[in-house]
Amino acid sequence: MFSCKKDRGPVNFIKGTSAKKHAVTVSVTNFRLTRGTFALRHKLSTLASSDTLANIASYVDQLSYVVLDSAFNPVKKISQDSTSANMGTITDSLAAGTYYICIVAGKNGLAVTPSAALLGGTYDYSGKGWQDTFWAQFQLIIGDHDLNRMVTLHRVVGKLEVQLLDNIPANADSLFITINGDAIQKTLLDSSFFFGTDTVTFKVGIPASAKGQPNFTVDRLIGAISQSFTVTLTCKDSGGNVIATANGNSVTCYANERTILSGSLFTGAGNNSSSQLFTVRADTAWNTTPNQVNFGLRRH
Repeated sequence: MFSCKKDRGPVNFIKGTSAKKHAVTVSVTNFRLTRGTFALRHKLSTLASSDTLANIASYVDQLSYVVLDSAFNPVKKISQDSTSANMGTITDSLAAGTYYICIVAGKNGLAVTPSAALLGGTYDYSGKGWQDTFWAQFQLIIGDHDLNRMVTLHRVVGKLEVQLLDNIPANADSLFITINGDAIQKTLLDSSFFFGTDTVTFKVGIPASAKGQPNFTVDRLIGAISQSFTVTLTCKDSGGNVIATANGNSVTCYANERTILSGSLFTGAGNNSSSQLFTVRADTAWNTTPNQVNFGLRRH
């Protein structure tokens, strides 16, 4: 059963009740956003800054509000998008009882799936790569009166940044970044990764302006899981021939943190047995804590 009111979005009633209900208003008045430029950059000279956005519709495209009962069974889901009037304000009605409210906001393609079998349900981007996503969960106890609640959402993805410190060869065409162990899904109840991990590869074209220059930098958002994963860097020429590749282990990236991999990928080309030290830094609120990882480097 669906009811479409533009001011609050489609409502999916998963579990109905005839008990007396009380009005509940939940407002996402702002959300913490450690905001950076997630794009290709050459000679990076600026850091991201912290910000708080009051207008959630100015940044995210979709928002889902999911109600779970005390046994974590889904009760209903209300969906909104950036065209909805008063996006971020949810008007609901619930019978007396204890509930868990889960709110997820993100970009187009975000899939939120309530399920009694999966800790209340999951959210993901259907295997198409994570985008900027925010989440909150809280307990709500309904008695004999109406309730109003203000909520702040928090980022649940991380940022992986790769910095190549040596000069980019003139024949370099593309850089492939493979993450062996990204989160597939996350649970609504606690935002932990669910159903294991996936292998995701990003292809980045190398512009002419970067060739012959050092400090080529590229970054991508990932699912930010709580266990280490491996990263493979591969540079190819326009014919698909491998110029250099590096494999690294024990890389970590947590929610709302930036993990920076920096090192020389091309120095000493032609020496198949050479090895380079890539530095891995975990940036929490952009305060750097160094943690070094050795990459095995293979030349072609």
